[in-house]
Amino acid sequence: SDGDGEGVYMRILNADGSEKLTETRINQTTSSQQTDPRVAVSSSGHFVVAWTSNQSGDMNLYTRLYDSDGLALTDEILVNSSYTTGEQLNAEVAIDGSNNFVVTWQGVDSGDDKGIWAKRFDSSGSTLVDTFLVNDSVTASVQEDPAIAMNDDGDFVITWTDFSDGLTRIAAQQFTAAGAGQGEFVVHATIGQGELLSSVGIDSDGNFVVAWGESNSDSDGDGVMMQRFDANGNRLEADDVIVNTHILSIQTDPAVTMRSDGVFLISWSSIDQDGDSYGVILQQFNAD
Repeated sequence: SDGDGEGVYMRILNADGSEKLTETRINQTTSSQQTDPRVAVSSSGHFVVAWTSNQSGDMNLYTRLYDSDGLALTDEILVNSSYTTGEQLNAEVAIDGSNNFVVTWQGVDSGDDKGIWAKRFDSSGSTLVDTFLVNDSVTASVQEDPAIAMNDDGDFVITWTDFSDGLTRIAAQQFTAAGAGQGEFVVHATIGQGELLSSVGIDSDGNFVVAWGESNSDSDGDGVMMQRFDANGNRLEADDVIVNTHILSIQTDPAVTMRSDGVFLISWSSIDQDGDSYGVILQQFNAD
C-alpha cells in the first residue's frame, strides 16, 4: 500500500465520528513490510504509534509521536536500537498525561530465548531510559506477548505470558513514573499451555485490572478471567473472576481499558454468541 509492500496508515476522527484527518501514511521508510501497528492516546490528544518492520532484513520495531491534529512531532524511531538482530515482535505502547511514552515488546537479545523488553521516551521522542528487561526475575525459557497500561501520572504496568518449569503463567510488573520496577509477580499460573493473551488497564491511583484467556476456565471450554489489584500490587478479589457470562464454546483474547475513576471495560472474542462464528463482546464494570 505504500509503494513497496505493506505500510502503516492512520485516520483521525472527531468525537462525532466525522473525519478530522484523512488517511495518512505513518512509516517514512517504505521498503519491505511495515505491519502490526499499535496506538496510544494521551489525555491531551497527543498519540504515539508503534509497528513492526523488516526493512533491515530482521524484524525490528519503530515508533512515531504525533500531536492531536496528526502533525508528526518525530521522525520514525528505531525502538530496539540495543538489539537489532533476531526477531523483535509484538510491540505495545502506552502514553501518560505529559506525553512521555513507553514501548514494550517481545524480543531476543544476544542469547536464544525470548524475553520482554521496554524502552521509555520523553515527549520529544528522546530516550528517557534505554532498553531494559521487564522479566528480570524469571528469565529461563520463553516470555512473550506483552501488554501495557499507563496512567496520566506516568505509572505503568506490563503483563506478559511466561512459559517455564512446565507451567504457563500470566506475569506482571509495576513501574513508577520514574521507571523503577516494583518486582515481577505471578497473576495466575496453570499446568501446561493453558494461558492465552493478557491485557491490563490502570486508573489514576495506580489500581489495575488484568484479564486473560484461560483454557477450561468455565464449564464449556476457554473463558476470560480477570483479577483486580490495588496500587501496591495486592489482589482485590479473593479468587480470579470469570468475565464471560455466556459460557458455551470459546471466549478468548480479552482487551481491557480503564478510566481514571476506576470504571473499566473488558472486550473479547466469542464463538457462536452472535449466531455465526466469532463475535466481539463487551462488558463494563464499576470501580468496585
